[in-house]
Amino acid sequence: PGEFSVSPDSFDNQLIAKAIDDPTSLNPIFFAVFNALGVLPGINAALLLPGAKGQRPVPAAPFVSAAFFLGFGAAGPYLALRQPRPDPVGRSELGFFARYVTESRLYGGGLLAAGGGPP
Repeated sequence: PGEFSVSPDSFDNQLIAKAIDDPTSLNPIFFAVFNALGVLPGINAALLLPGAKGQRPVPAAPFVSAAFFLGFGAAGPYLALRQPRPDPVGRSELGFFARYVTESRLYGGGLLAAGGGPP
């Protein structure tokens, strides 16, 4: 509750100005959560793309790609509509991107470094 004010003296404008002037004045948990927003879609891609080849009724790639820009909510429709796979997926059944990118040790190591790095 309160009034909307566009003056530079309003509380929200002062808070934004303070954050820009001295970013260390903000809560470090904010930085950890904000930085995790870039790592989580990569983890989702590594988990969803290997079993996505031949999924019906919707393909996984557009939803996983959109999750990088729109967040986890973009992957929600795919997760709700996909068909579960009871059997494990063999390496020969993987698509190109899943086989050579998301299943590589380099990709896993990059996600580990990005997720475990300093905030």
